[in-house]
Amino acid sequence: MAAEDITALRTAGGEYRVEVRQSELTTTHRVLFSPELLDQLNVAAPDEERFVVESIRYLLEQGPAAALPQEIDLDGLPHEDIGYLPYVRRRMVVG
Repeated sequence: MAAEDITALRTAGGEYRVEVRQSELTTTHRVLFSPELLDQLNVAAPDEERFVVESIRYLLEQGPAAALPQEIDLDGLPHEDIGYLPYVRRRMVVG
């Protein structure tokens, strides 16, 4: 399911506040990740904000915004879902 709008605001190193507006619903999430996860992308100089937005976009393809947890730790996703990193990598390279 595609989101209408995803906004990511950096609050600390490796931490973002994300708002997802989908239809008439707006949800807010705290998204965390480590520098090591960015390194796993194998993308030159990855844009952190875009990485977070594309990660949320990936999760929204799995289900609606209302189903996303309030706190999302992206570091566990590559181990839980082998399609996650290739998806985000492709989105960041292709644009």
